[in-house]
Amino acid sequence: MIREDLQKYFSQIDSNAKNISITDIDGLEIEESLAYKKIYSKLERIQKERAVIHFIGNGASASIASHFSLDYFKAGQIRTNTFNDLSALTAYGNDISFDEVFAYPISRTIDKDDMLIAVSSSGNSPNIVRGLEAAKVNGAFLLTLSGMKSNNKIRKIGDINMYFPEMDYGPTECAHTIMLHHILDTFVDMNIK
Repeated sequence: MIREDLQKYFSQIDSNAKNISITDIDGLEIEESLAYKKIYSKLERIQKERAVIHFIGNGASASIASHFSLDYFKAGQIRTNTFNDLSALTAYGNDISFDEVFAYPISRTIDKDDMLIAVSSSGNSPNIVRGLEAAKVNGAFLLTLSGMKSNNKIRKIGDINMYFPEMDYGPTECAHTIMLHHILDTFVDMNIK
């Protein structure tokens, strides 16, 4: 019974993975190979120019952001940063606004050569939206990963927006983890060859 339930869970992720949508800043569908080519090209420039990939997310997505900040730093040999320090989050939330916990530090640290990866299951969290907007003002390259409703807000902000069509948090979070691993592992393999 447990194995059948697990298989059903994997099947749910697999069936939705066939319908991942990748769009650009204008909301237009991008061919998958072109989207990945743009991402890998940006990663190569970031690595070469010693720029930084910044990661943001809330809750479980914050954990995903921290996880991949470490992985992209260690395996990808790219400088990375997250904005998940508890003291900073509570200070910004208390002194400024919880909606600004990412925008405030991003507006002061992110550079035009950097990249911001925003992970949000709903794609509608005000602090994620504001963080992306702040990074956009500074000219950074924006990659979003979202789920839930197809008309979520962050799909209209990123240079590349990866949308996993699922309404449950668990499969969406698993898919985002797989997607970020896939990008990193492919990038590392490309650099080994």
